[in-house]
Amino acid sequence: MIEFSVDEDAAGMRLDKYLRKKLNQVPTSHLFKMIRTKKVRVNGKRAQPDQLLALGDLLAIRGKAEDLLAPSARFPAAAVGDPSKLEILYEDDWMMAVNKPAAVATNASATPGATAEILAVP
Repeated sequence: MIEFSVDEDAAGMRLDKYLRKKLNQVPTSHLFKMIRTKKVRVNGKRAQPDQLLALGDLLAIRGKAEDLLAPSARFPAAAVGDPSKLEILYEDDWMMAVNKPAAVATNASATPGATAEILAVP
């Protein structure tokens, strides 16, 4: 089990943002799953992602600390390839279509295997 005590800097912060800050190597989707499956408790009660934390609140996260705090094969880093080797399917002044490998994320927070990303250009 992992326990955190909310300090002055984190008072008023949402629980999900606090967890992302404290457990930054754990994927956000996994953090939300831990909250949904009641593994995260605030002052002994079931937590909600949008719950505001107060000074002195005690967060308890059930699970092995080494699984949550240490990067592991369970949460591999996104594959990063050489962008110069990507196949450009179409390109004009406003957009580009690229054929990328399925294991390469389209952005830092995307899951590997994402197929497209749309960017708005002002």
